Amino acid sequence: MAGMPQVSVLMPVFNTASYLRAALESVFSQTFPDFEIIAIDDGSTDDSAEILHQAATTDDRLKPNCRSRKGLVQTRNELLQQANGELVAWMDSDDLAVPERLALQVMQMQADPELLCLGGACLLIDPDGLPIMSHAFPANHEDIVRAMEQEIAFYFPTVMMRREAALRVGGFREPFAIAEDFDLCLRLSESGRVANLPQTLLYYRQHLASTANAGRPKTYAYSALARQLARERRETGHDRLQRGETVRVQFDRTATRRQNANDAHARWAWWALGEGHLHTARKYALRTLKGAPLSIESWRLALCALRGH
Repeated sequence: MAGMPQVSVLMPVFNTASYLRAALESVFSQTFPDFEIIAIDDGSTDDSAEILHQAATTDDRLKPNCRSRKGLVQTRNELLQQANGELVAWMDSDDLAVPERLALQVMQMQADPELLCLGGACLLIDPDGLPIMSHAFPANHEDIVRAMEQEIAFYFPTVMMRREAALRVGGFREPFAIAEDFDLCLRLSESGRVANLPQTLLYYRQHLASTANAGRPKTYAYSALARQLARERRETGHDRLQRGETVRVQFDRTATRRQNANDAHARWAWWALGEGHLHTARKYALRTLKGAPLSIESWRLALCALRGH
């Protein structure tokens, strides 16, 4: 359709007012200009909705929709339905896209019409933007498919996909409260080719409220379910959800807020130490020590961070 953007950047938003302005600005600053941003605020109780409306008054490429809470799966499917671009780029509302992100991905998707889904590398950052570590997943389709048998193989906020392909395989599915993106990537990998760029496309923000840190037992359980359903599709051609059957997920009890904070801070400290980001490592080693002063592991981490190795 004439006048439609080539890329729709799709952003689910929920209670990320502290980071939302910077996330939007990182998209507005892209070197590739032919895009729209469709953002759905899923019932935030902070200032996220107001920030979206204010940003839309300064750049009409942003199309905000603020409504009551319906959950992430429904929000993602609404975003897919509302997108006008042939290509859709997923973006979380607490992350930062590098300026060349869309340009690099569009170039690769145009050069390879059979490519359905394309991610990239990330630099993990802390809530204040300090570097934690860089990470990249396998680049080619075969290696990604093998990797997904054991772990995720995309950072979903880096992913660009063909909208038609995502809709054709069924979009996002209940009952995935978490790992709904992994489930979709698995189905896309069965329908066509997928890949990752080696370049860093995103600064992937880690904070205690993020799913990656607050819901780890649930993430593991739902990811395991996604792999089970993928095995069913390979063996029988369909999975339980596609047959309309009920699926239940069991997971270990989630940690207390204090335990979660200690675990996350220790993880960030070790990761940062491994890449030589000593300021970050010492920052979170100290917080780990304050949170668990009687733990031998806390003292070992603090000593390693102080030494710098």
